[in-house]
Amino acid sequence: MKKRARRLKTAKNLSGFVRAKMREVETDESIPKARRAKLLLDYAKLLAKLIESAAEEEQLRRAERVLAESRAQAASSRP
Repeated sequence: MKKRARRLKTAKNLSGFVRAKMREVETDESIPKARRAKLLLDYAKLLAKLIESAAEEEQLRRAERVLAESRAQAASSRP
């Protein structure tokens, strides 16, 4: 469980880093427009993967919580 929480936190930290890099590239006039567009596209793809990964981790965490609750409820209802 700790590993999963750490991975989720890392994904959130990385997404923040990628967003910062995107802002940096958007405002940097020294980078040619075509190169800037390519970098932004690559960063957007990476950000999408990070967000998808974090969402999957969160969904898995919720499913495990529901399973644990249902097991506890089933155990408490047994005579």
